[in-house]
Amino acid sequence: MEKTTLNSNLNVDALKVLWWSNGFHTPTGYGVQSNNIVFRLKKQGVNIRCAANFGLQGCALDFNGVKQYPVTGITQYGEDSLKIVCDGWKPHVLITLFDVWLGHFSSYFGEKDWLSKLHNRWVAWLPVDSDPVAEAVADQAGKAYRAVAMSRFGQQQLKNAGVAAEYIPHGVETGVYRPAEDKAPCKTWLDRHSVPVNPKTKVSINPQDFVVGVNKANKDRERADYDRILLSFKLFLELCPEARADAKLYLHTWPRFPAATDIPALTRMYGLESYVKVTRDYYMLCGYTSVDMAILYNGFDVLLNLVRGEGFGVPILEAAACEVPSVATDYTAMTELVSGHGWLIKPVCTVRNGLNGSWAIPDEQLAAEALKDAYLHSKKRRRYAAESRKFSLNYDFDVKVAPLWHELLSEVSSELGMYGAVKTKDDAYEQLFKQALTTQEKQQ
Repeated sequence: MEKTTLNSNLNVDALKVLWWSNGFHTPTGYGVQSNNIVFRLKKQGVNIRCAANFGLQGCALDFNGVKQYPVTGITQYGEDSLKIVCDGWKPHVLITLFDVWLGHFSSYFGEKDWLSKLHNRWVAWLPVDSDPVAEAVADQAGKAYRAVAMSRFGQQQLKNAGVAAEYIPHGVETGVYRPAEDKAPCKTWLDRHSVPVNPKTKVSINPQDFVVGVNKANKDRERADYDRILLSFKLFLELCPEARADAKLYLHTWPRFPAATDIPALTRMYGLESYVKVTRDYYMLCGYTSVDMAILYNGFDVLLNLVRGEGFGVPILEAAACEVPSVATDYTAMTELVSGHGWLIKPVCTVRNGLNGSWAIPDEQLAAEALKDAYLHSKKRRRYAAESRKFSLNYDFDVKVAPLWHELLSEVSSELGMYGAVKTKDDAYEQLFKQALTTQEKQQ
């Protein structure tokens, strides 16, 4: 990242930063990233607060020195709450970790582009999960004060659409997510914390079992594509009959969710009830800590991330840090996270999604062959595992991600400090140019 050369009367410590995303206590991808960035910036002296668009209602809460504002429940994503906080607290910078296409459509405010109009120093940390980038995503990213892509794929897609985007990846706590010395107890832990999809079917995960793990929210019938995940496991058992003795599929998700996939029904249809276990609803409700999640990943032999598109793919990175390689779709950000130390599955075709972007349909037969390869070739799997761990170290929060955010905020601080509340970064540099001319004329 290129450093700014502007002089500053305002440092990062004096910046008021509002972070809008899932609540930092929630076990979602956005929530985990928020938790790890916000408190690191707070520790570095940044005056930062959070506005939760999911996970908190009732009233604001203070936790470890960070105030987190709730949603009112009036709007779907907390747009009204965000405006209230911006008007009331008046942050210098608004950072959003969410899908920016929200700003493209009419909202609670009754107009398009409400995000860019709400705050003139809106920094958008955004996912791009289609190729090409959806028009609504590119449109909104181009109207942000700073657009920050979370993957190299996303950065390139935005560039192709004419949007100048910086790059800050998602991260992982490599000191917490690390390989266990003995993974057998982790498989026992998986068994205790899970239930069969059919309560009448007895399914156990034993220490010697080959466990294919999935960590993916089941909130729609498209992107996560649990149908293809289950079908690929079924085909794997057909390709590799010996795996029927010790292979299990573990799903960390809600098996049923409104407007999403009915996983128990699909499991029954594919004849997989004696092979599949899911996290107990109680633990899904409570939410696992990062230590719990590290145990969960260590219970897997491979992670199956056979989805249609990813803005980043945090489970791939977390699993990698635990020396668990992935089988993933060769598409969007997944390619850069798996290439060289896992199995990438080519799509058979692409389909249009709700934003008129393209998602990939991965080849379930190739995925089944990859699972067979992982099952039969333990030496190759262990090599991929070690390389995955090494790869993950490049995404450590303390080493990589938090410093990039501090650097970006330092640049923004410099722009604000010299010129006050300018509308855009270009306006700041125009003022700098005018000041330089004035100074030159005085010297003459």
